[in-house]
Amino acid sequence: MEPQGARADRGLSQRALADRLGVKQPHVNRVESGDVNPSIDTLARIADRLGIEIAVAIRPSGQASKLIRRRAETTDHLATYATRDATFVVAAT
Repeated sequence: MEPQGARADRGLSQRALADRLGVKQPHVNRVESGDVNPSIDTLARIADRLGIEIAVAIRPSGQASKLIRRRAETTDHLATYATRDATFVVAAT
């Protein structure tokens, strides 16, 4: 599942979303490709600009996600960002 799904579903290019977010297009690309872990502020702005709900689950590395996986069964937009200590699972509807 790709985080860019919500953007693409709305017919927006990365550049158009970047303009709405007040960032440059390469930043949107890095967020969508998982090269950077988006901040809560960035996720909030994405949700606002795309008119979507974003749910975030933070769990210890190596543990399977439970709650957000159930929620994600109803959407195609799911991304996972991992750090050494934790994994962030993001679902958008």
